Amino acid sequence: MTKKKRTILVLGDLTRPGVAPVFNTLTRRLSTLADVKSIDLATGPVPKSSRGDLVIVLGGDGTILSVARSLGKNQVPILGVNLGKLGYLAEFSPDDIDLLLDDIRRDHLNISHRLMLSTEICDGKTSFSTLAINDIVVQAGPPFRMIELNLCIDQQDLTTIEGDGVIVATATGSTGHNLSAGGPVVDPSINAVVLTPLNVHSLTHRPLVLSGAAEICITAIRVNPGSAVIIDGQVSKPLASGARINIRPFGHPFLLVQNQKYSRWNTLQTKLHWGLGPNYK
Repeated sequence: MTKKKRTILVLGDLTRPGVAPVFNTLTRRLSTLADVKSIDLATGPVPKSSRGDLVIVLGGDGTILSVARSLGKNQVPILGVNLGKLGYLAEFSPDDIDLLLDDIRRDHLNISHRLMLSTEICDGKTSFSTLAINDIVVQAGPPFRMIELNLCIDQQDLTTIEGDGVIVATATGSTGHNLSAGGPVVDPSINAVVLTPLNVHSLTHRPLVLSGAAEICITAIRVNPGSAVIIDGQVSKPLASGARINIRPFGHPFLLVQNQKYSRWNTLQTKLHWGLGPNYK
């Protein structure tokens, strides 16, 4: 019986410097292994009708996050070729194309299953829903006075905080805004959520690591006119007093293809320089 040929989507913004040559080379070479659908992200988002067994994203982490959210419940493995800056999620480089093609040919992809969060913002009149791969940030805006937020976990009251806001981060997103705010780095293989207060006017509020199954409700008791909820640093929605943000685990994981030539700690060590000793020179 003939094995069904897989379908691979290759996505990239061809207006960005350096993307087009890699895009064209990869599309041409992949065509010998699979049915390839190439999509220029400069012309718009990924069409909802586009389906594949694997998505290869040429760009940076932001592009990967946007594509993963757009897939919704139809998640498939996403492989990132880093043509951006940090490339924390995009573990492959253009120099890894031969390795990438060999892994695909042998059906030997190393796929990491990551928690995604379902986020709903309700203000009593309207509601907005989206997914988050990295984090949900509730943040004060102009005129930048302290905002007051009530936090509930699994329908049980936790605390009320006054400060600049709060970050709810997945393990995947723990190395982003959460890290900058003093939150812990969490192994991405752990099904966990980090709750990190932002500049709270208190000595007792500290980051809290929760089960990935936790349901979190944040109620805006008092906020500024410019306060907002920011998802993955890409989607921003205004936040009014009385609004609620309901956060719960999404029923489908984010599937990230990892580069097998590196250890699981390589990016943390080489890009964030975790664990470097003092410089005695």
